[in-house]
Amino acid sequence: MTISVVIPVFNVAEYLRTALDSLCAQTISEWTAICVDDGSTDGSGAILDDYAAREPRIRVVHQSNSGVSAARNVGLEQATGDVIAFMDPDDVVASDWLARMLAELKDADAVLCGYALNGVPVLSHDVGAVYAGDDVRRRCWQAFFGYRLRDVPKMLLPGGMWKWCHREMAGVWRLMVRRKALGGVRFDTRLLLYEDAMFMTKLSQGLKSLVIAGDCGYGWQVRSRGAMTRQRNERMLANKFLVRDVRREIDPNLTHWRGTFLLSALEILWECRSVRLFTRYLRGQPTNGG
Repeated sequence: MTISVVIPVFNVAEYLRTALDSLCAQTISEWTAICVDDGSTDGSGAILDDYAAREPRIRVVHQSNSGVSAARNVGLEQATGDVIAFMDPDDVVASDWLARMLAELKDADAVLCGYALNGVPVLSHDVGAVYAGDDVRRRCWQAFFGYRLRDVPKMLLPGGMWKWCHREMAGVWRLMVRRKALGGVRFDTRLLLYEDAMFMTKLSQGLKSLVIAGDCGYGWQVRSRGAMTRQRNERMLANKFLVRDVRREIDPNLTHWRGTFLLSALEILWECRSVRLFTRYLRGQPTNGG
């Protein structure tokens, strides 16, 4: 079975060689990496070209800066493997990462694995579970999509809603999916943050089966200067409105995210001290104009 690994790359020259070295050390050989250089200005593109010149399984696409979602979408369009995996360019994987993911996948449409966060193992509450039919959507929506109104009281319990609702990091680098099962699902290029969660949510609607695996050797490294940290500080408000719109497209009746809708509106009111923004959020309007 062949594997396409999609890697979006933007200004990670400091970490890129380590990431690519760990990928090239895989114990299985039936993989190809599609590395999409998203307009890097720090030499990351040159590093990719250097590796591609020495490793025929690494393919490089250069494009102007369009964001991580657009870069991943380009990678998905270029993918030809039977299954697709994702990797971030500043992370490190064990030499048997892909082999372990394949072993867990078996006959399922997709597998969702555990990972190590800066070296500390993080596992799902239901490792070993196999979901089928609509249970796939239910499981993923509870973990990634939004809180229901009846979930809100759990915020008063120790650990809050995240713990009691079994919320999880939605990084797509946890995922291996059959290309046929993926179909036309793509990342939403409007989103500045949480694009992984919305991708997982949409994907789960079409999956017939999902395996929850333990640690498969993926090491997620959180950098203080990373895109997620930077954008979280700079663009959170705009993204709240964007995610609201995407959630409404997926679930127009707010059946699974009324709690999130309410809490996000109150957070806007509290943090921005703006009744105007609070009202615009509730009414489904953009942050300005429209």
